[in-house]
Amino acid sequence: MFTTYSDIAWIGKAKVEFDKHFKEIEDYVMDGQGEIHPSPDVVFARTGRIYDDEMIRNFRPKVIASNTTGDSHIDTEYCKDKGIEVITLNDDDNSYELTSVHDLTIGLIIALTRNLIPAINSVERGEWDRYPYGGKKMLSEMSLGIWGLGRIGQMIDDYYNLIPSINVYDSEDCIGSDMDAVLGSDIVTVHIPIDGNEGLFDEKMFSKIKDGAYFINTSRGEIVDELALVRALESGKLAGAATDVISGEFEPGFNVKNSPLWHYAQAHDNLLICPHIGGSTEDSWEKTQIRIIEKVLEFLG
Repeated sequence: MFTTYSDIAWIGKAKVEFDKHFKEIEDYVMDGQGEIHPSPDVVFARTGRIYDDEMIRNFRPKVIASNTTGDSHIDTEYCKDKGIEVITLNDDDNSYELTSVHDLTIGLIIALTRNLIPAINSVERGEWDRYPYGGKKMLSEMSLGIWGLGRIGQMIDDYYNLIPSINVYDSEDCIGSDMDAVLGSDIVTVHIPIDGNEGLFDEKMFSKIKDGAYFINTSRGEIVDELALVRALESGKLAGAATDVISGEFEPGFNVKNSPLWHYAQAHDNLLICPHIGGSTEDSWEKTQIRIIEKVLEFLG
């Protein structure tokens, strides 16, 4: 018996693959609609929901699977204690085919450094004036600092040929340029896991970043002290920032309006916030859904 959540976009081949193998499916949605099977073998857990010990206890599955590289939305310690297998796409070789987060990172860099959002908004207001929205430099004249050389960081390092000066740093593997070289870049983009890195980018860290730099975060919101980021923007220490993630976004009752970043963005154009859309392309969804199904089937034998 298998269960899934009804609000995921099972599309194309993924839907066919799912129906082919899983003959009995019970839909479960968080608002109380639908039926919960009392003892599913597999729970497919998407981000945006917290699968804590209470929820897992209600399901009592053999496997919890998520078509994501991270597992911060799953109580892995509880699962380990209860002998429940947690299957994700972390360290999966097939994940290197997925460029969606890399693509968004590049887009955010361009949108931020070229003032695209305020420029577009000005035209929507009926204005036609290029001069307030000129960028500081061409990308070819900027240096790029990549903090974290996992899958996304490596992709950006490999593909970002527009910028001749690239500094990389990965504290876990102790490879690449030194930390100061990355922080001294014109653009600092962060690609690290949440484990061991909560609050890493705090006031002290932002003070080490080059004056007038741009900061990009498509990792996890919790790696950044958001009040420190706001202060860095307000003071001009950072020329701008873009984030696809907000601290606490997976917590029950999360409301983006409670975030200091959201409040800052209401009155400033130099902070761009996306609702965690890094992996959100139809082909990326399809590939990850097929792959996680394959991994579950491999585990179940």
